[in-house]
Amino acid sequence: MSRATAAFRWARRELPRSYPWLLAHSCIGHARRLRGFVRRRWIGDDPCRASSDHAVYAHYDPEGMIHDYVVEQVRQLAGAGFRVTFVTNARRLRETSVALVRPYCREIIWRRNHGLDFGAYKDGLRAVGALTQALASCERLVLMNDSVYGPFFPLREVTDKAPTEACDFWGITDSWERHFHVQTYFIMFFKSAIASPAFARFWRRLPYVNSKSWVIRHGEVRLSQQLTRHRLSARVLCPYWDVARSVCEKLSRAGNAPAVASDPRRSYADELKSNLVFGRALNGTHYFWDTLIADFRAPFIKRDLILKNPQRIPDAWRWAELISRHYPCDLEAIHRHLQAR
Repeated sequence: MSRATAAFRWARRELPRSYPWLLAHSCIGHARRLRGFVRRRWIGDDPCRASSDHAVYAHYDPEGMIHDYVVEQVRQLAGAGFRVTFVTNARRLRETSVALVRPYCREIIWRRNHGLDFGAYKDGLRAVGALTQALASCERLVLMNDSVYGPFFPLREVTDKAPTEACDFWGITDSWERHFHVQTYFIMFFKSAIASPAFARFWRRLPYVNSKSWVIRHGEVRLSQQLTRHRLSARVLCPYWDVARSVCEKLSRAGNAPAVASDPRRSYADELKSNLVFGRALNGTHYFWDTLIADFRAPFIKRDLILKNPQRIPDAWRWAELISRHYPCDLEAIHRHLQAR
């Protein structure tokens, strides 16, 4: 690799994380708050119109396709009793795609892709009245996006497990990277959180920033931080440290097996165990994906783990085998999406 190529790759990787870059994005994002980004709306069939539960689903596809796994997720949200507001950031959108989710949605919103999934969440929340405290009667509010495959069993079984009386907001997994936060590919807020001034204030002040690292730090992480600082409590189905402990115990048992010379799995396991022993927070949805599914009954798997495997997790390609071993579910919709990429 030439020096020029190496320098270009470094700049492409590091510049978006630099403070001046993020500051510039933040300023532009605040300026964007002065305008709207909604292109068009469609009224859905609203099958749960009598329900006091709402969900905002954020979608993106560069070709405007709403794939089968997304349709199934929306159908499952409606089946769990949620009035779904479907918000898509797609560059273009086909009427035939809209027709696929219309039977399960309260409303479909097509918007310009400013603010990424958090921009979609914000516009969806505005549409259901969460930013004006118009949801006084709302009991549960779900934010979900299409960055995961699943659920591998009925979503109602997941939402019904949420301890409404024990916490103010709840999710599938949490993370301690940067700071504690509930991961927002699926997060549920209960009445105390929905009615909290901190919740509405966070969303009203959130700028539309087109930087993934900014959105993670100032969207996903700050949301949980702001709510917990206002004495709102969080819980998750699969607590990070419980999952990490389970993984560490498995690695300790596996460490007693005879080592194979130059086995890449062994070197990966040693590095992973070292990180866990010293308490370094990892992205559990990638590093612990198999334990989450096999031992903690997690209903989702991250799409990027299968499509890109950015952390180079060994044996991630066995995802279908592991899921089928534990859940009697149909994975055909996932396979169709992978083939269409």
